[in-house]
Amino acid sequence: TPALSFSLPPPPSPPLPLSPPAMAVSLSKAEVEAYLASVDLHSCLEGALNAAVAAKATDPPAFFRDYFTKLAGGNQGSTSDTPRLAATPRSLEDTPRSMLPDAESVDIIGIATRVFQILGDLSTGAVPQEDMKAKLTELSKNFATNIKYDVFIEDVHGKGPFVELMSALAPIWDGLIITKAKIIDVKKRLDTVAIVHTMYTAHIVDGDGNVIEGTDGEMEVAVSVRFRGEKIAQWYQEFDKEILLGKRAKAKAALEARAAAAVEAAVEAAVEAAV
Repeated sequence: TPALSFSLPPPPSPPLPLSPPAMAVSLSKAEVEAYLASVDLHSCLEGALNAAVAAKATDPPAFFRDYFTKLAGGNQGSTSDTPRLAATPRSLEDTPRSMLPDAESVDIIGIATRVFQILGDLSTGAVPQEDMKAKLTELSKNFATNIKYDVFIEDVHGKGPFVELMSALAPIWDGLIITKAKIIDVKKRLDTVAIVHTMYTAHIVDGDGNVIEGTDGEMEVAVSVRFRGEKIAQWYQEFDKEILLGKRAKAKAALEARAAAAVEAAVEAAVEAAV
């Protein structure tokens, strides 16, 4: 099979020495087809753009260079002199598209809404303990075998089953008591992507279970979910981290103030007892 040749045009010739010959990357047709079959370019590019926006990148070219270098980590360390396209991992399951229902026929808005309603009920404790297993089973059936997940603002990334996704997300909300979860918007973006905005009301409690003043309030979380067929195969989550950090800072300050007051009271009591 003749090789496909991709060449960079040489720069304009300067008046003195001739410009060096352009470097060429030669790949066989089979290599190109194998690459295209192994990646989801749309997801890859969309992920890069979302990451740049979330990071508020001031130097997009440098950001994208670093981003794609990390994605191509599987190829690092190669000693081959032959230039190759960076093979990024699939973000979706390897189920042949011919075996999936037509994207337009899948009610991704309905599925996403149902999923986040269940998640809201679980997060607020609205699900009785005896129904917990059934709810989790119902929820997990809406997810692919392997889900690619990213929460760039917390540097949480990975790919794994539903249980791994939930375990990876849990530490983000450590210490928060969620009292209300309300879906405020669900939009369809393309045929396979739904974006869900949920408003959570949460607070932090002290050791006695009392709400720490200043920590109660709302926090909006936006999640983009990409479907493969009727299953969620990709999860991208965003929120205002400053709100979360603010709650924890107020809780820390309040607890430290209480501890200092307790020490002061103990010292005063000891002094009075010694007099």
